[in-house]
Formats: sequence, structure tokens, C-alpha cells
Amino acid sequence: MSLVQVDELCVTYGATPALSHVSLRIDPGEIVTIVGPNGSGKTSLLRAIIGAIKPFKGQVSHAHDLKIGYVPQKLHIDETLPITVSRFLNLQGGVTSTDISDALTRAGVPELEKAQLSQLSGGQFQRVLLARALIAKPDLLLLDEATQGLVYAWPLPSPWAKCSRRGIPAAPPQPRLRGRGDATKGPVA
Repeated sequence: MSLVQVDELCVTYGATPALSHVSLRIDPGEIVTIVGPNGSGKTSLLRAIIGAIKPFKGQVSHAHDLKIGYVPQKLHIDETLPITVSRFLNLQGGVTSTDISDALTRAGVPELEKAQLSQLSGGQFQRVLLARALIAKPDLLLLDEATQGLVYAWPLPSPWAKCSRRGIPAAPPQPRLRGRGDATKGPVA
């Protein structure tokens, strides 16, 4: 059984189409990477999958009781808000300190638990968002340009490898490509 089934999805913003007749199926254990140029609808597709936007046409269906972890491309937090990483991770409630510690460790930033959110670098904040997505132990992990702001080494850093070993579908960061080329054919020097 599929985790997610997308059939003939169309998304518009006013009169402007963002997605047109997109179909997709995500099965358990799969790693799916959505690739496309800026403005091609990648974020709109993910937002439709999580139910944050309503399709103009088409359908998105989920497996029964599917838990989705989502790491947004951007999340704006008021810098004057005095909130620690630990408190931010517990905003949804029902999260133990062990859950928070484990999620931060899996995201590779266990030392940030008591840090102020406003003091984090872009990469640290992205890892905290990853920890937030992992904290609920999702069946499906959706990452919308989750490598934005990250400095990483190849092969997979530990949080990505741990997600893959647990069988959580996760799209790891891709090596940076130089020049122009078809993403399905690999990098062009």
C-alpha cells in the first residue's frame, strides 16, 4: 500500500497555475527526490501533500494513520521572541525531554537544546527544523530544500543516514552541481 498517492493534481494561486496534472506515488521505504527549477511547483506539491494548500483539481490521498514529518523551506520566527530550542520543539505539546534530546541528536545538533532560537545560524536552524520533524517519529519525512544554509560532507551526514536505516523515506542532500545539465543525467562540468 502506498504512503501517498497524488492523482492529476492541479494547484493554482489565483489565476496562476503552480502545478498542472501531477501524479505521484510514494511507497514505504522509497526515497523520492523532487527536482526542478525555481518556481516549478516543488514546494506547492509538498504543501498539497501535507494538506497546507487545497488542490484546484485532482486528489491527494494518504495511507490510514500516516504520520508526516515536514521540514519547510523557510520558517520565519520573530527574532525578538525569547524561546529556546527545547521549548520550540515542545510547542506541539506531549513531547518529553528525552524525545527532544533524541531528535536533536539524530539531527546532529544535541548541543543546541538550551540555545535561543534567535541566536542560531541558518544551518543550525534547519537542523532544528529537521529535529522537529523527526520528533513525532514520522512514517514519511518531507524535506523542502532542507539543505538550505547547511554545510555538509558527502557521503550522508549521520541524521540522513539514520533516517534511511530506520526506513523513513528521506531525500538526502544532493551534491552541488556545476554548470547546466539535465538533473536526471548527472552533473555537467
